[in-house]
Formats: sequence, structure tokens, C-alpha cells
Amino acid sequence: MKPLVAVSSCLLGEAVRYDGRAKPNRWIIDELGQWVDFLPLCPEAGAGLGVPRPPVRLSQMPSGVRALGVDDPALDA
Repeated sequence: MKPLVAVSSCLLGEAVRYDGRAKPNRWIIDELGQWVDFLPLCPEAGAGLGVPRPPVRLSQMPSGVRALGVDDPALDA
């Protein structure tokens, strides 16, 4: 039985990135995939953000970490 490893869905080839594309990583898929089973996760999609979506950046604020818009800093996801 292989260990279960959580991996970002976009790295496994799912088109869930903010720009509606994937970013498959061949080493993760081909090499690591021989030794582990994957649990694909997309925190942004899981939180209800659509695909595609405006890009956000995690920023440390006095109140905690916030997801703020890259193109529109007023966007506070």
C-alpha cells in the first residue's frame, strides 16, 4: 500500500489555476507517482473561488493572513 500525499491539483494536470490552466509537473506525476498515491487538492477552488479567477497573493496582516488581489488590491478574498 502506497502512502497518500496531498498535492496541488494543478501540478497533477487539472485546469484549476487562477488563469484557468494547469501546471503539470512531470517529476511529481511520473517519478513520485510510482511511490505514492495522490490526494489532489485545490484550496482556492475548495473555498468556492471560481476558475478562472482574479489572481490573489497571501499577505501577512496584523489581523492574520489575507488573500489580497494582485491586480486589484481592494479585492480581499
